[in-house]
Amino acid sequence: MNIFWSLKKAGYRIQQNLFKFFMSFVTFPVQTVYSNPGDMERIPDILKDKGLDSVFIACSKTVLASGALDTLLSGLKSKSVNYTIFDRIQPNATTDNASDGRKAYRENSCKAILAIGGGSVLDCAKIVGLSVSNPSLTYEDMKRMSAIKKRMPLFIAVPTTAGTGSESTLGAVITNVHTKEKYAVISLHNMCDYVILDETLTLSLPSPITAYTGMDALTHAIEAYISKYATEYTNTEALKAIKLILENLPAAVKNGADTRSRRNMLLASNYAANAFTRAYTGYVHTISHAFGALYNSNHGKTNAAILPLVLRFYGKSVEKKLAEIAVYSGLAKKEDSTAYSAAKLIEHIESLNTAFGITHKIPELKKPDIPLIAKKALAEGNPSYPVPKIMNFYECCGIIEKLLA
Repeated sequence: MNIFWSLKKAGYRIQQNLFKFFMSFVTFPVQTVYSNPGDMERIPDILKDKGLDSVFIACSKTVLASGALDTLLSGLKSKSVNYTIFDRIQPNATTDNASDGRKAYRENSCKAILAIGGGSVLDCAKIVGLSVSNPSLTYEDMKRMSAIKKRMPLFIAVPTTAGTGSESTLGAVITNVHTKEKYAVISLHNMCDYVILDETLTLSLPSPITAYTGMDALTHAIEAYISKYATEYTNTEALKAIKLILENLPAAVKNGADTRSRRNMLLASNYAANAFTRAYTGYVHTISHAFGALYNSNHGKTNAAILPLVLRFYGKSVEKKLAEIAVYSGLAKKEDSTAYSAAKLIEHIESLNTAFGITHKIPELKKPDIPLIAKKALAEGNPSYPVPKIMNFYECCGIIEKLLA
């Protein structure tokens, strides 16, 4: 059994190294990023300049009801740009949501996509875009990067939370309601063309959601930094993100009207996205995805609970990297031992969870479901994610069991 597992792990590493070599020749699409308050007013001109007179607007019911889009919609009308509003997207976006969106896009002869919202809205809109451009693909087909041949229509992303980073990644997470599976659709054709970061859209975000999305961004950055696909660029982006999050998330949670912390969290989320879309995430995300598919749980909240457990499982394989993060973020000193500095970072993550009311247990979890969750998590993670230490089924079950309430 040990020999078989050793050979299997070696096979995973060979596949990962081959993919890393291939990706070293890939040029990522270039985005245009605007990051000042009021930059949403640019959108009608962007569409008009591109000769696009009909846009599909994906948003949440909350954003639509808030009146935050009123000026934008007036601007579209003034430029004679027709729009179709689609607000039927669940907190964990589903394939049914995407199918409904694709139908609305086609029926209204839309030519571009504007997504304004959190990660689920952005991800669902991306899946709509890919399915419009690649009509013969099923959602199962989209699991394979090579199956997606054409890029989305022109896509403008406006995040209203600082966490998922979907606005700047190659991925879109979707839940297949028929197979009870949550997974990431990854493709170079999945990158948004324009990104608008406007902190004023995040000021009304409730404290719990601010905390959950912020911890999601922190998880992205840490998993990217410890990834075996990490590069100098992804490390730089990840460290910037981590430092900004640790310095600004408590303030944003405490006072949602603090524009400085809100702005810094949007920037941090974007930096983290730049890192993990190139270096990938790890088992924290795969386990969290399995939870989300089964229980419709909040992704950022489950990430926060799982993160310390997975980092401790990685042990010595990530100690040096975690110590680097701790020193960079001011949680430890250069002269401190590696083990001490790494432990300080994990303890600080746990203290943030406590401060934000995030327990280290997941109430939805049922013991009989543990094998299924582990199976789905590892099916997503092995060999796709270049984690520092490969996890087997029994190890994964052991970690999940610690989350039982």
